[in-house]
Amino acid sequence: MLPGEKRTLLLRDRKEMRLLERACKSDHMIFGQLLLYSNFFEDGREACVPSACVPLLQVCEIREPRDAGGVEGAIWTAVKCVGRARLETEPRVQPRGFLLSQASAVPDSWRAGGCQAGGGPAEDGCGLVAAQAESALLEVRSLQDTCRSLERELQAICGSAPPPGGSEARGAAKGRLGSTSLLSSTSLLGYGDASRYTRAPLGSRLDTEVSERRAVLLQNGLDEVPSASLRKLHGAWGARSEREAQVQLASWAGFAWLSGEERLSALRSRSPVERLQWARAGLAKVRQRLATELALQRVIAK
Repeated sequence: MLPGEKRTLLLRDRKEMRLLERACKSDHMIFGQLLLYSNFFEDGREACVPSACVPLLQVCEIREPRDAGGVEGAIWTAVKCVGRARLETEPRVQPRGFLLSQASAVPDSWRAGGCQAGGGPAEDGCGLVAAQAESALLEVRSLQDTCRSLERELQAICGSAPPPGGSEARGAAKGRLGSTSLLSSTSLLGYGDASRYTRAPLGSRLDTEVSERRAVLLQNGLDEVPSASLRKLHGAWGARSEREAQVQLASWAGFAWLSGEERLSALRSRSPVERLQWARAGLAKVRQRLATELALQRVIAK
């Protein structure tokens, strides 16, 4: 999952429920999703290796077992991704089956030769990076609109629906959940496997995707008034203003239509400009594929 995405989890194992309980007792009600990927050694062995960067998932809602979709003994919870954390130590298996590691928040860097407080050339460099990010965002928006148009044409010829997806169906290719803190170095717990990533349909525009994610992040609770800005996330994201936070959110939203591998790269990147450039390259490939498929379908339809 990337910042601003929301999904639901159905917890059935007692370890999972204890983990949820522990996270809810923390200041920010945070889970950490420990991502695993396969690593092949020279002797042919394969092992699951944890990614050093993990998504932070905040609890939005919890329902009693009897309300968890009729699944007896299960707990239904809605979570949203609010940031990222970096593993500081190798995860260790605990007696109860959890993985424990030290972790700290991962902010973005807006530096171009070094940003320093107090203005001057360094601040000008940061402003240049922000301008570059906004320019790249315009290109990503244009590419995504082109892809949407091609996909609509393709659907009209084939008569097929877009691939399943949506903000609650998106996530990392393979992962574990853990408890951690949003702003300070703390411990990270992990368990189980999360569901596989599903590419979102291109039906919604990038601006709509960003607006939906912003609304998710502004939500404080079922009975609480939403926040007016993303200020509470500025520190964890490394944003110096609401404008920068909005560009960061858009840089993650641009990967909603890309592969799990590309999304993992976006999670690890600490540069909004770099993420937007990668999103632009990824969408360019999607555009090329859709254009090729459309040309083939037009030939077949004749």
